[in-house]
Amino acid sequence: MNLGVDLSSYIEEVAHGAKWYLGEREVNPFEAFKENGIKYVRLRVWVDPYDEEGKPYLGGSVDTKKLLELALLAKEYGYECVVDFHYSDFWCDPAKQRVPKSWANLDFEGLKKVLREYTVQILTLLKEKDIKVHAIQIGNEITNGLLWPFAHLEGEVPNRTGYEKVAAFLKEGIAGAKEVYPESQIILHLENSGNRPVLDEWYGHAKEEGLDYDVIGLSYYPYWHGERDNFISNCLYLKEKYQKAIWIMETAYGFTLEDYEKDSDGSQLVVGPKTVSNLCAPYPLTEEGQKNFVLDLLAAAKKAGIGEIYYWEPAYVPVKGAGWASESAQAYMATGVSKDPRNEWANQNLFDYGGKALPAFYAFKNDGKEIL
Repeated sequence: MNLGVDLSSYIEEVAHGAKWYLGEREVNPFEAFKENGIKYVRLRVWVDPYDEEGKPYLGGSVDTKKLLELALLAKEYGYECVVDFHYSDFWCDPAKQRVPKSWANLDFEGLKKVLREYTVQILTLLKEKDIKVHAIQIGNEITNGLLWPFAHLEGEVPNRTGYEKVAAFLKEGIAGAKEVYPESQIILHLENSGNRPVLDEWYGHAKEEGLDYDVIGLSYYPYWHGERDNFISNCLYLKEKYQKAIWIMETAYGFTLEDYEKDSDGSQLVVGPKTVSNLCAPYPLTEEGQKNFVLDLLAAAKKAGIGEIYYWEPAYVPVKGAGWASESAQAYMATGVSKDPRNEWANQNLFDYGGKALPAFYAFKNDGKEIL
């Protein structure tokens, strides 16, 4: 079983003064994870993560230029890359799949064309720099479709409609990816990994539509997706029924419920003291609990034949100016939610608020064994 990490925010973090340490030794995350035998770096890419004044949306602000810079850094340290196409200007997940601003006036056929052209363009830039692309993710957490409203799944599981439009977009992305990197694995990535009817409906339609892909990619955060045993059971079911590799494309667990701003009540954190009681938290949100979550997940995944696991943004330490989403980004996402732009993920990292590697960092190792 191979391991990967998503380090998409690294450049923006460094620009605002972030630092990381193994003990007393200052390192960069690419160096640190390489010492743990991590093989792959997953990098998201957005079309235009900037507002009308050219100010970054934050969250890494990973446009084409930053993606290339990150990929070259990964190459320097000997990683292979996984490219995570969002096909949007900012965060995509089951609650939001916004069409990029520059694509907004296109019709369905126009979107199909530009999606393929964009995929080819981005991957060609990487190919020209001899970047090794291990896998390509066509869309991010596309459980409810992508490029809304054009390919938004409607209705109730197991009878949702709109899969033919979702498939039409995905086929263009897959074709573009295979044109440039025919040897790379193609991932179709969903969340809601604890919900077998959703997964079965979605990947069943993927089979009916003839989608040519290699990997069922799943997010697994126990807070929202439930107990590990049920998740592993779903993975085994999907692996057997659809005969595809199963990878965990995103996972994480918290090491504290305290905010990094001491005068805060913790409500900024995506999992904090005001929200945790309504979530599934099978381990204490402590350094020891986080470590045990990592060790147990690696062991269970290995036993189940899950091929790869990616820890999501494990080095996203809190530094002023490098938050999760600017005010203009939140307006672009149009979710109706307004929050402080500062980091909301910091307590899910494998580094503490001061940038020091946590026990779980040492546990997230290519053999899944603790090396403290």
